[in-house]
Amino acid sequence: MSLLPDIQSSLSQINRLNQLDWVGLSAVELPIRVKGCDLAFMAQVRVGVNLTSSEARGIHMSRLYNILEKSLPNIIIGQSSNELFDLHEKVLKTQGGLSDWAQIQIDWQMPVGTVTLKSEQATQKIYPVTLIISGKPQSEVTLEWGVQIIYSSTCPQSYALSTQAQVEEFEQKFKAGTPSDFNFDAVKAWLEQGLVATPHAQRSQAHVFVQVNQTQKNNWESENSYQDIGPFVSLIKLSEAQLATASQTLVKRSDEKEFALINAQNTLFCEDAARRLAQGLSQLKIKRYYGHVIHFESLHPFDVRAYFSGNL
Repeated sequence: MSLLPDIQSSLSQINRLNQLDWVGLSAVELPIRVKGCDLAFMAQVRVGVNLTSSEARGIHMSRLYNILEKSLPNIIIGQSSNELFDLHEKVLKTQGGLSDWAQIQIDWQMPVGTVTLKSEQATQKIYPVTLIISGKPQSEVTLEWGVQIIYSSTCPQSYALSTQAQVEEFEQKFKAGTPSDFNFDAVKAWLEQGLVATPHAQRSQAHVFVQVNQTQKNNWESENSYQDIGPFVSLIKLSEAQLATASQTLVKRSDEKEFALINAQNTLFCEDAARRLAQGLSQLKIKRYYGHVIHFESLHPFDVRAYFSGNL
């Protein structure tokens, strides 16, 4: 029986000396386990390496999938990062010297228990989360934890204009009247007619990432393990506390009223939201943080964004 051809190992006649930054697999669906969760999650995995060898036409793609399928379901994410760094090393070894850098990205939807603002009803929210391991073993391999937060942003400018309109209406109603017209019942009745203008607000999105190296990982995991669930929930709690206006799932009227009060106390330009997040993240014992916010404008037919980062 003749040997099967190995085209990947053959020399390419076109640009054979060019190195490639990233080659690999994306949208690989695999089950994962997460610390503190009894059920497995289906994740989308992206794994790739660079191609430094000029003597190979391509990398060993099937080896990447094989090592992921065998290793990833046995790792409990959030329990110990050592297994993730070991997986990164195994990915590089599958290439037999063709690569010196690798990256693994794992994305999934994670439910987190929460309580409503006023009615104290137990409920859950779903958060998109990301884990990234990347780097060169001979220099540095880093681990990144990422979360996506949905929040409400009331425009400070619109809030000020709405307040001004309310004051002007009040003056028009009562300034020309006699002192007897200006009494508690009259003002209360006027207020109960409703606001003359409302500020515009919109659903907004924050993407938040923190990065640790192999030296920092143990401190980060031990200090940021929220109720034994792992670092993701700690990052979610910190981000939502900084923004103050995180979106709600289950709401009763008392919760909606409280949400309105919180939004009035925390009006946000996208710049405000980005700075609030950066301020909170800068207190962590990590290597680096970065992220961005998006406000899906209701006044405009376009979105506004702000990006932030910091090295610690």
